[in-house]
Amino acid sequence: HDATKTLAEQFVARDSRIRAVHQDNTGLSGARNRGYEESSPQTRFVIFLDADDLWEPNTLAKLHAALAAHPEAVAAHAIARSINERSQPSRNGSLERAIQHRKAVVDGQVTAWPSDAPTTFSVLAVNCCIVTAGMVLLRRTALEAVREASALFDPMPSLPRASLEDWDLWLRLAQHGEFAVVGETLLNYRSHAGNLSQQKD
Repeated sequence: HDATKTLAEQFVARDSRIRAVHQDNTGLSGARNRGYEESSPQTRFVIFLDADDLWEPNTLAKLHAALAAHPEAVAAHAIARSINERSQPSRNGSLERAIQHRKAVVDGQVTAWPSDAPTTFSVLAVNCCIVTAGMVLLRRTALEAVREASALFDPMPSLPRASLEDWDLWLRLAQHGEFAVVGETLLNYRSHAGNLSQQKD
């Protein structure tokens, strides 16, 4: 309901690398799945950045370097910080702690997980420490391995207000390999009342 479509077309007119794709609102999963479908099959890496989040200038370079250093990893993720509507830090470091103080299931017990250790299925089974898709660079080969029919992100029609589609994908990916961790804050996650993750009903 805003000027997003017009602004996108202005960027297209100025830069031949940019292409705008329009569709009816199919929810977050539908938008991400369509974006993936429109991306080039030759692209080796994929990332999904939400419109209200902000990368640091070196985010992609740092995540790519982590994947280059860990060829066995299905993805690489960094640390996120919470910012408010005015781009000021908020929530007193709660998102940073989500990575720095992870837990994992080890030998049937929930235990502390080293901050520099990869994120594995046993970590993601305890908590979704990868709080937003914009903080994780994914290998296309891994995405293709977990793709179900034409969808990466499950639209979860039985949970129309839920925002669990990313956690579901991380769990499926973690069955194929680990997530390398970049121990730096590389994404600013904008918290506001309109976040899907704030819809607790």
